[in-house]
Amino acid sequence: MSEKIELIARSNIDPGLGLTVTLIESATDPAQGYAIVHVPPSAHGPHMVDGVYYGRGDTTRIRMSDAEVLRWHRGRENADDRIRRLLDEEIARDPVQPTANRQHGHLYLVAQPEISRPGLATALVRDDPTSIHRIVTFGAEQEVDPELRQCPGGGRRG
Repeated sequence: MSEKIELIARSNIDPGLGLTVTLIESATDPAQGYAIVHVPPSAHGPHMVDGVYYGRGDTTRIRMSDAEVLRWHRGRENADDRIRRLLDEEIARDPVQPTANRQHGHLYLVAQPEISRPGLATALVRDDPTSIHRIVTFGAEQEVDPELRQCPGGGRRG
């Protein structure tokens, strides 16, 4: 059953979906049971089924027009360009070592949510505007050698 569900998700939907299937046998009849199908958010949507693109509404699926699909794809391309620009800016402003003199590898990260619920960030900063900085830096700082957290001239990177 798992293979059949996965085959349908990959062959009847364009582009194909990645998913996980968990089968649960019925306690009363081992020949019957349940399938839990987890479909994570896709970076490749919208997806077409039987020649039609569908989007998610609040409670239903919505049939998308060709113009909506084109806008969706243009928006994704614009987002990819924006991410590349943000990464280039981070690389250019690297205070640790200018690119020409770099002797060690560097990892640059730019984080922007692709999917979020309204008010998600507001709840984090409502009472304490520095909470986001603490959340992001706490986990990262624990994994970085203290000497690597120092900027030339004795300043700390935060």
